[in-house]
Amino acid sequence: MNNSRWLDRSQPQTLYIAVIISYINVVFTILDLFGGTAGLPFVFILLWFIIPLLQGVSAFGIANSNLKMWFVAVALSVLSLFLIFYIYIIYSFFAVGILGLIIDIAMTILLLHPMSRSYVKIWFR
Repeated sequence: MNNSRWLDRSQPQTLYIAVIISYINVVFTILDLFGGTAGLPFVFILLWFIIPLLQGVSAFGIANSNLKMWFVAVALSVLSLFLIFYIYIIYSFFAVGILGLIIDIAMTILLLHPMSRSYVKIWFR
């Protein structure tokens, strides 16, 4: 029997919400394929889509208490924030979008919250 799960309700609310936000971010990324990245170089467009997809994979790992995936999720959320701020500085605010910025800030805060870190330290393997 497969014990994998998409969500773990026994995790603290900070991790639980971070997993849900990661999945929502993947959905918005797929919807963003149909427009919204015009004028950006190909490297940024590629990163714009790869990072959220990897965040979705890491969210699945977090839901299954995988420590490595938590580290990947933290690294991807910080990288995504740097990418958004870099695009904001170089191109314009309208190339980034406020919703993506809010999602990435929320992901970083939720993953690095003391409640999340203490739970990960104790229960993840």
